[in-house]
Amino acid sequence: MIAKNKELVRRWVDLLNRKDWSLLGNVWGQNVTVHAAGDDISDAWDLSSLKQTFEPFFIAFPDSNITIEALIAEDDLVVGRFRMRATHSGPFAGYPPSGRQLEWTSTNTYRIADGRIVEEWVLDDMLTLMRGIGAVEDVARPAPAGEAF
Repeated sequence: MIAKNKELVRRWVDLLNRKDWSLLGNVWGQNVTVHAAGDDISDAWDLSSLKQTFEPFFIAFPDSNITIEALIAEDDLVVGRFRMRATHSGPFAGYPPSGRQLEWTSTNTYRIADGRIVEEWVLDDMLTLMRGIGAVEDVARPAPAGEAF
């Protein structure tokens, strides 16, 4: 079961990299609960709303590519550490395309039931992403004396 669950997440990443929505129902359940870091509210999505959520991202980052750095599974959960690479070629979060090449990470946890993803917890490095598109100023400040950071 654990190997099959990890393979399901690999298939999901492959669909994302190919932007192939035709097989979405083979990976995701009909109703999915998504928990995003920083949100107090979990969203319940059907396949159509899941697709609509990803489409603006792929307009903004049409060449996006996700690399799986690690998958860890236990029982019905799979945790993945991912690295995203993309060019900011379209508007994102109200910011015009910057043309910048970006790289950021994400750690997601998936709950699997009946061979489909039915719940996801998302922890994206949004600070790095927003810095990359120019939405957040990258301010360098010296560390206080005697501190490593």
